[in-house]
Amino acid sequence: MKNLTSYLKKFSLLTPKEKTVREKFEEVLSYFSIPTGSVEIKYRSGIVYINGSGVVKNEVLINQKEIVESLNSKLDRYNIKVEKIVPGL
Repeated sequence: MKNLTSYLKKFSLLTPKEKTVREKFEEVLSYFSIPTGSVEIKYRSGIVYINGSGVVKNEVLINQKEIVESLNSKLDRYNIKVEKIVPGL
């Protein structure tokens, strides 16, 4: 029974990737004092697509390197990696 429990334990952390990335991305943006109220976030194949006001997109793109590093450190536990952030959906 112990082997089955340890095997099933690795599946307990599975969550939908896009939802997880969205939540962690919003946490990182709030750390950088970037408002997230009107920002749409999509995640596909290592790329985060953002859509929202021009001010928010510019702030994210200016701080992209730091945001990606911080986001990847938060997503490391979920085995998700973000390569870049691009505007548009």
